[in-house]
Amino acid sequence: MRVGEQWTEVILANVSTHGVMVKGAPQPVLGSPIELRRRGVTILGHVVWTSRTRFGVQTADAIDLPSLMAESGLQADRRAGERPATPRRAGARWMLWNS
Repeated sequence: MRVGEQWTEVILANVSTHGVMVKGAPQPVLGSPIELRRRGVTILGHVVWTSRTRFGVQTADAIDLPSLMAESGLQADRRAGERPATPRRAGARWMLWNS
């Protein structure tokens, strides 16, 4: 992850088409523009929420989920597709990592 000129390793915990939950420290300031890079995919966004150990990033452009997941050996959480759609989740596609 890059905030300003500083690069830091983080864990992508949950990913949807327009957002990422990130685990790591130091926590960026709310509203900070950030850049995430993983498997050749660059994700640009800004911090929309923070907690002690996690923070959320909202992106302007859709995240290329198939490219992000390629060669990872991970799969989408099938349970997410079985839940009834709610206004908050309508149209969202979530990918979950446990690493």
